[in-house]
Amino acid sequence: MNSDLSLLLWFNGHHSPALDQVAMILTSGFTWIPLYLLLLFLLVRRDPRRTVWKILGCVALCLLLSDGLPDGIVKPLVGRLRPSHDPALSSMLHIVDNHRNTLYGFFSAHASNTMGIALFFSLLLRNPILVATLMCWVLVNCWTRMYLGLHYPSDILVGLLWGAVSATVAYTCLRRVQSS
Repeated sequence: MNSDLSLLLWFNGHHSPALDQVAMILTSGFTWIPLYLLLLFLLVRRDPRRTVWKILGCVALCLLLSDGLPDGIVKPLVGRLRPSHDPALSSMLHIVDNHRNTLYGFFSAHASNTMGIALFFSLLLRNPILVATLMCWVLVNCWTRMYLGLHYPSDILVGLLWGAVSATVAYTCLRRVQSS
């Protein structure tokens, strides 16, 4: 058994009914709406209205890169089954509420999105408490994806790296737009 599968089975294998529900709640994008609103509030409070739209445009670019690329191009192109859809793994995985998600999972858009947003706002706002909070948010989201059997650790790792690239590109674009 390779280390990618071993790690997945470790994360997925340490389950309980309470953790199942926690993971399902935390993996939902709706759960994090208060965080998104907080980031918007901090953004509006920090920057005058004329620059907020530029920043929001760069956030949209970050999301397009971090979500659009994996879901729209990479996953169908690579065609790597999610662990939850792999017939060879079905007897080994704990699937919560039959939540299997889409067919392909390489690479994790959840990991990419959360890292992209976390790093973008970390670079923008430069607040150590916010940075620590956002990085914890990223790690929690990554944990849920493995706990639920939706991604291999390598899917998560590549997602994190791509999210960091997406945030760096978006932040660089913002700096260029703001300086012109």
